[in-house]
Amino acid sequence: MKKLILPFVVLLLAAAVYAEQVPLWSATISVDCGGLCLESLPAAWGVDVANTGNVSFKIQQVQLLDFQGLLIASSQPGDLELQPGKQASVAIQGLLPPPTRSYTLFYKVCYFVNGQTSCEINPRRMSVMPLTEVECLNNQSCDPGKACIGLKCLPKTALMNNTQFAKYKSSDISGKDYAFFGMLFLILVLLVLIFIKRPRVHHAQP
Repeated sequence: MKKLILPFVVLLLAAAVYAEQVPLWSATISVDCGGLCLESLPAAWGVDVANTGNVSFKIQQVQLLDFQGLLIASSQPGDLELQPGKQASVAIQGLLPPPTRSYTLFYKVCYFVNGQTSCEINPRRMSVMPLTEVECLNNQSCDPGKACIGLKCLPKTALMNNTQFAKYKSSDISGKDYAFFGMLFLILVLLVLIFIKRPRVHHAQP
């Protein structure tokens, strides 16, 4: 029995020492699409990596992979060393692929740390509009007589009607109209007061 216990203790100690030497980190990611995350348009990712372990490590590369494992974009910071408790930022730029499902793109982040690849288990997600839902990005993309409204090529009359309606709604009551309604309100108040204060005539009972 003692012969079995000793190797087991040695294995536990070796495992504990190895665990202390394994790099640990956490990452937060931000995405900037320039106002519209559209398929095939460029996007910029900001990856903030924090060393949450007890040992320092080096990041040679950061990759973004889609749901099928295809490369979206990557960055090589060049042996970016992170000390325990420190944080560093990696900028990645690339073109947005088609969404995985509907308007959602699922992707994962992979890190090349100390010469080894480590990928996130749970995929991340972001909203991406597919090209099939977009007819235009500007008026030059539409035929003559049409304008780009809400990513759709619509007749310019629709744009004019919307503009005229907005102008009408913003200026349908002018300053003179407010003065007229104010005078009318005061007259109504005076009539009500006169009616209330008017002496009532009581008829004698026969």
